[in-house]
Amino acid sequence: MDALPPEERKKQWKILSLMNAHFLDVLQGLTTLKLFGRGEAQRETIRRLSDEYRKTTMSVLRIAFLSSLVLEMGATLSVAIVAVEIGIRVVYGHMAFQPALFVLLLAPEFYLPLRTLGTRFHAAMKSASSAERLFEILALPVQDKPALISAQKSIQTLRLVGVSYAYEEQRPALQDISLLIEAGQKVALVGASGAGKSTLAALLLRFIEPDQGVISANGVPLAEIEASEWRQQISWVPQLPYLFQTTIAENIRLGKPDATLEEIAEAASQAQLAEWIATLPLGYETLIGEQGACVSGGQRQRIALARAFLKNAPLLILDEPASHLDAENEEQMLTAVDRLMQGRTVVLITHHMLTLHHVDRILTLEHGCLTEQTLTPLPSVSQDWLMEGGRKAR
Repeated sequence: MDALPPEERKKQWKILSLMNAHFLDVLQGLTTLKLFGRGEAQRETIRRLSDEYRKTTMSVLRIAFLSSLVLEMGATLSVAIVAVEIGIRVVYGHMAFQPALFVLLLAPEFYLPLRTLGTRFHAAMKSASSAERLFEILALPVQDKPALISAQKSIQTLRLVGVSYAYEEQRPALQDISLLIEAGQKVALVGASGAGKSTLAALLLRFIEPDQGVISANGVPLAEIEASEWRQQISWVPQLPYLFQTTIAENIRLGKPDATLEEIAEAASQAQLAEWIATLPLGYETLIGEQGACVSGGQRQRIALARAFLKNAPLLILDEPASHLDAENEEQMLTAVDRLMQGRTVVLITHHMLTLHHVDRILTLEHGCLTEQTLTPLPSVSQDWLMEGGRKAR
């Protein structure tokens, strides 16, 4: 029925899936490619992949159309043969008109599954390819883990002892970091890009595990705490928060899935979102599009802050909460951030001078090393001090 064996068909579906994923990654990363001047370098790659995609698509479509044509022709010829046979029998009086008409009306329905077989077959091939990848993951053996304890509801201290991490063997991101963060203390991480600030935050969030050293909370190593329960004690406001293609209320409810609409409205008010939401025709039921396509950068950041207000966790991790904002949105964001930081243990990653006046201690990272610790308030803070890890001003 098909021109290709099953193995070749599966290979073609896999190529199509990989190409689709590549194009999606490129589209989502257009801003980053442009920022780092890699747009021209991607042009030739996209042209080559587009040509491969075209050839593969046309090959699959040729098979699909050919098989559909054969099935459709077979069904049509079969109905035609039935119609001719019925006509001959009616003419020679071997069959009454009423049953002949009834059989003729049923003939196309009888052969309808044959017509749809081709479409269903190719749809099933795509599903089977996806299912195979899922089953490969599900079939992986589960490693035995030691019994884990529950996270304590209040975080008294965070301690890092000799923590190191490397994304590659030749490029360590953090080297022998040791520090103590007391309960309720607000700590800022400063340094040039690539100094290891985001890596340290990822370690605290347990997105990655240290290659060496121990991170503990209240004297208990994080490795002995259930990761999901540990993250319940953390509110995280990333630099580029992810928004889902759903309503504003559902995006805020990510911080607390069982929250009521009143709690969501209170969190939005704390994040200075309420006035903007009140101007929308559907209010909290307004759809914001895929990855927040219908909202501005400031509104996106305040939705992430509203999630943190709603979750009300004892540990707060902020990654550049006021970056890429205009003056008006920046002022509103800093006001909301200051309110959110009250009464919590805070780890703040920032290049922003104003946010440093709200922290107790400034940690300077340089090439993955903790080079100095500065107590606040500072008499004056310059942007050069922030970008160079505090060395120019000192």
